[in-house]
Amino acid sequence: MRSASILSVLLATAAWVAAEPEMPKHGVLMEVWDNVKIGRMEEFLAVMKKRPAKGVYIRGRIDENAAGADYFGARFSAWITAPKTGEYTFYLAADDMAELLLSTDEGEANLRKVCSVGSYTPRHRFIQGRGSGKVQLQEGKKYALVLHYKDAVNDDHVALAWSGPGMSKEIVAPKY
Repeated sequence: MRSASILSVLLATAAWVAAEPEMPKHGVLMEVWDNVKIGRMEEFLAVMKKRPAKGVYIRGRIDENAAGADYFGARFSAWITAPKTGEYTFYLAADDMAELLLSTDEGEANLRKVCSVGSYTPRHRFIQGRGSGKVQLQEGKKYALVLHYKDAVNDDHVALAWSGPGMSKEIVAPKY
């Protein structure tokens, strides 16, 4: 009986290590890792592969303010659908760093970096050219979105906005 339990744990752990973020059917999946030391984004990505998230939450949009928390990282995963065909601009604001990946089609495996912020940006201060990137999207088509966020100390916030054809800049809130 004991060996069966140990085998179950080993199999579950192996499946978790190999797993990519599971895209939520609705809303934004937010996974949080604690004890993430100061360093580059690549170091946080390595932490995500080594151990499970400490907390998993569903949010309505990508706009978080974790006042008082330090040395943590988060991964946000969601599906977005373009309301119209055309060029969209994505904007990041974060303390301390963040990067946005967006799929080129409905395949989660085809994620590409759209933009990133490597140092402090004031909350909701979306600046064209700093932490922004443009991409062509097709009306009605679903795209996988993944945002990695890493915080060190003091302010703790991340937000993602977008603008596009007939749409002024607004916080990304997946609609289905």
